[in-house]
Amino acid sequence: MDGDAVSVEQALSSGDIDELLKVWEDFNRGETWREISVTGSDQARAAAVQFLAEVSEVAALKALRANAKAVELLTGWRWFVIKSA
Repeated sequence: MDGDAVSVEQALSSGDIDELLKVWEDFNRGETWREISVTGSDQARAAAVQFLAEVSEVAALKALRANAKAVELLTGWRWFVIKSA
């Protein structure tokens, strides 16, 4: 888990849009599978348990920080393109 926390922090500090979006997606996938693990069929719950055992867990606040940083970067890039247009 510590390695996962380091990779999230690296994404946040590096400003790499792909890494930031991966953090956001990892959080959302985890939330989806956690919901399935509670409400799904037996087969779906088994798949959810397996998926959750194999992926990085991302805290909601870290996901929100990654999202905010990605939005900040994209907004800056948008203005650059508007200026060029």
